[in-house]
Amino acid sequence: MKKLFFLVSVIFFFSCEEETFVPKPPTHLAVDLPSHSYQKYSDSAHYSFNISKLWSERANIKERDSLIIYLGKEIDGDLHFQYAQIDTLNSLSMHINKTFAKIDFHKVKAKQLKDTTFIFRDKKVYGSLYEFIGNSATNFQFYLTDSTRNFVRSELLIRRKPNYDSLQPTLNYIKTDLIHLINTFEWTKKN
Repeated sequence: MKKLFFLVSVIFFFSCEEETFVPKPPTHLAVDLPSHSYQKYSDSAHYSFNISKLWSERANIKERDSLIIYLGKEIDGDLHFQYAQIDTLNSLSMHINKTFAKIDFHKVKAKQLKDTTFIFRDKKVYGSLYEFIGNSATNFQFYLTDSTRNFVRSELLIRRKPNYDSLQPTLNYIKTDLIHLINTFEWTKKN
């Protein structure tokens, strides 16, 4: 009986070999987006810039001085622009504070918030791009101003569940287009 118990114990001991688990590397959904190419967009009343050839203007009958740009069927999202004129009633600080309130609302869901400042003195274009890292409803917001008369605020909304890991390749693609838009942004009416 002792021999049988010893034999069973030895078999049990060697059969309980510990498996080593190797984590899978992070993966992303395959996205087939074309190479970046741009075309000029102009709102003759306020501003102009270059946008991706995938993007197109959507009719917006809700608000005056607002613009919605559809990002194309490959991305299925919108870039919302809101223009405001700076005057004594609508000061620059008021518009920037409204922008920060929108940013604060969305950064609750984000793991990290990255900001990039843009200063183009020759064109009188100043602003910041905010990138939300994480599962927030918007992944990019920015504002641009000439600091005296004009202010534009923009927000990107994609029609997908906010899963940052899956959307990351698409968001990197969009970020390139947004930076190009900001770099080519000009006010139509110069001060």
